[in-house]
Amino acid sequence: MKFSLALVFLATMALMVGGCGSKPNTASCSKMTSLTDVCVDYTGSSYTTTDGNAAVSTACAGLGGTYSATTCVATGKMGTCTVSSGVATEQKFYYYTPTYDATSAKTLCSATSGGTWAAAAHLGGLEDGLDDQE
Repeated sequence: MKFSLALVFLATMALMVGGCGSKPNTASCSKMTSLTDVCVDYTGSSYTTTDGNAAVSTACAGLGGTYSATTCVATGKMGTCTVSSGVATEQKFYYYTPTYDATSAKTLCSATSGGTWAAAAHLGGLEDGLDDQE
């Protein structure tokens, strides 16, 4: 049940906010519950400060998530799942403890639009420069 709810949330966020504008973005959407501890950073160039962030905010609210004009927090994340790497709709999904461990997060990543998994630095994997020490 936990896995399927997270997959629905992630797939819906990926589909609902693609394709706006041309400036880099710093928006994120998080859903932190007992069933889904996930946050998504919208890093592709199609997300703009105005149009893209508005689309992220609207889609996030519609899914019961929390919109932020900043990036996802590093503390507690199991790693990064990059979807659509290097293209305008690139997104980075983060899975958090206690809902996920490294294995379940990696499994969910591969089930999410062909995402590429990188374990968090504090787990011995490569990461995106965020301080993952707890």
